[in-house]
Amino acid sequence: MSETLLIAVSAGAAILLAIGIFFYCRFWSRQGSKLSSESGYVTPYVSVLGRIALYLLSRLGAPYFFGCLHISGLQNMAGGKNGKLRYLVCPNHQFEHDVAVISYLIGTRRWRFLADIEQVRGRRAPWMAWLGVIPVETDSLRARVASMSSVVTALEREPGTSFIIFPQGRLVKDNNLTRKDFNTGPVIIAGRAAKATGDDFALLPMYIEYVTDPRRASLGQRLLAFCGIKREFCGRTVYGCRVQIAKPIPVKADEERSKDEIVDELFQAMTSMQNGT
Repeated sequence: MSETLLIAVSAGAAILLAIGIFFYCRFWSRQGSKLSSESGYVTPYVSVLGRIALYLLSRLGAPYFFGCLHISGLQNMAGGKNGKLRYLVCPNHQFEHDVAVISYLIGTRRWRFLADIEQVRGRRAPWMAWLGVIPVETDSLRARVASMSSVVTALEREPGTSFIIFPQGRLVKDNNLTRKDFNTGPVIIAGRAAKATGDDFALLPMYIEYVTDPRRASLGQRLLAFCGIKREFCGRTVYGCRVQIAKPIPVKADEERSKDEIVDELFQAMTSMQNGT
């Protein structure tokens, strides 16, 4: 009798688990549909499971797809003296897989991403929703302005959450940094968020550079190529990656400096890292 009861309980638990997984996947599938069709849409929350999955995938996949990652300035992500400084991470945007590199660095901490709505459509939509991405129609000024309000709302609603925003607002595949490409959006968001939440915010300059010359491939990468195993990711094959993180640039709610002055400081930090100065 006890064995029969155990089997029944196990079967019931399995059925409940299957039902739970079904509705969980269905929920994020619907969130993905909204995400891919509504610029500025904010998902109800950032999934803990999504953060863990992204962390594991980036940790396991980064060495394979990107080769050796050289990271400097990681201490600048510590969160200030009291550990409570909230960031708007501002990386250069060369390839679509930049987010995978950043995910390798941030681990399971609570972050959201701002991304072009074209990059969150299709099969990747539920996954992007699961990770807390906020989409924006970069071709529409009205949509870009509205997305800033969405970001501030998310930061106000979720204490401790930080954001990843590409200040160039688009892919720059030749990695040519020009001042005109750097917009004031991150500065506006940081100032509004500081005012709305009462927390300290800062822009965190991050420079990502990839090794794309096959002649610099490691022995392991050459062996994989010899065996016909492709490492292509998002249309690119890279042979190493270097990430530099500069000191945070604080942005206050009652900031005295102009938005352009702060962007100038951000741009200067990025070019200094690019030039190795």
